[in-house]
Amino acid sequence: MSLDDDEDDGCTVLIKGFYHHIYSWWERVLQRGVTRHTRAGNTNVKNLYRPDDQIQYGKLEPTPCP
Repeated sequence: MSLDDDEDDGCTVLIKGFYHHIYSWWERVLQRGVTRHTRAGNTNVKNLYRPDDQIQYGKLEPTPCP
């Protein structure tokens, strides 16, 4: 839900079709030795989604909500 209009430089980012890969990606994250997980309900993974993940699963795409 968006309460106001988003802009490209401060909006939700998505990876098209990522729902097909989220479990395999999370396994990769755990193999990297991540011990502190994001809070329940927090979907900001900017520090967990790395350049090699972008090659494997796709780039983050700005998706502004009007």
